[in-house]
Amino acid sequence: MEHEGSRLKAVIDIGSTAIRLLVAEIGPDGDWKVIDRAGKPVLLGRDSFGSGSIGRTTMNQSLDILASFRELIDGWGISEENVTVIATSALREARNRDTFVDRIALKTGFNVTIVEGLEASRLTYLAVNDALQDIRAMISRSNSIIIEVGGGSTELMLLQRGKIVAAHSLKIGIIRAMQQIEVTSGTSDHLEVFLRENIRTIREVLENEFSLDRIRYFIAVGGDARLAARRAGSSDNPRYSIIAREAFDDFLDSISPLSVDECVHDLQISYAEADGLATSLSIYRMFLESTAAEDLIVPNVSIREGVLLDGILGPERSMREQFDSQIVASAESLGRKFHYDEAHARHVSFLSLRLFDL
Repeated sequence: MEHEGSRLKAVIDIGSTAIRLLVAEIGPDGDWKVIDRAGKPVLLGRDSFGSGSIGRTTMNQSLDILASFRELIDGWGISEENVTVIATSALREARNRDTFVDRIALKTGFNVTIVEGLEASRLTYLAVNDALQDIRAMISRSNSIIIEVGGGSTELMLLQRGKIVAAHSLKIGIIRAMQQIEVTSGTSDHLEVFLRENIRTIREVLENEFSLDRIRYFIAVGGDARLAARRAGSSDNPRYSIIAREAFDDFLDSISPLSVDECVHDLQISYAEADGLATSLSIYRMFLESTAAEDLIVPNVSIREGVLLDGILGPERSMREQFDSQIVASAESLGRKFHYDEAHARHVSFLSLRLFDL
């Protein structure tokens, strides 16, 4: 299976709407290529964000998917130390996540790592930074935003001349928005109002940290953004696509009136891809409207590639310290704008860290 001097690595991502697998071959010099992908939809987010727990049916479906991925991984001959399994917001917020993680370990042998919001942002940043290396110098001369709309959360990073000045994990996502409308028996118009009100509030907070209208590059990460790029964008590079802002608007306007069944038929995509597509792209557009970006840059990567790169680069080169220090600097800057007691905050931070060290 493996070429001489190379090794295989598998990354599984347990997300809000699907469980996905990536298999990559890593060369002796750290170069890598994806050699297999798999993904199956599962409604973890609908359970977790609705009732607060993963239901029995969803749990069993997830276990079956993970068991099938275990067979794929064993078929590739990948050693246990080269398998990484992560879970994001759906499992992170579930009250019975420990029970679920234990059942996963018992049935498949996988040890699941629950990834917090800012860590998810860092891993996504690693993947994006690698995918856009050909245009990295151009992007670093201006301000940019990296945004990924997920089922339960939206991960957002603001960059000033290539350096992160703020990172946020926002509790707004496709499933949360759609569940809110179901609860209120609302229509698509109500969904639009709900999203606009929530995002308007978020943008006001972000404006205290960074002038959004100075953002020139809008980097959209995620499966829905990649689908839009395939339909409305262009690509001269296999690692990313470009969608003109007008083309993106036209594509979203064309699918917004469609039902899920019509979307499946007209776009020739799966039901899982069609469900929530317009909602996801609407969230991207509402953030895009605040910026000066003329295009959307859509990298062909996800958090899974970030996990892969984190393992290849190691802690010294994976920008962990740089990322953390920039986030702390951003928090301090925001605090000063609101005249916080910096000496008191630093003392509380010191005492908190001491408690964890005990």
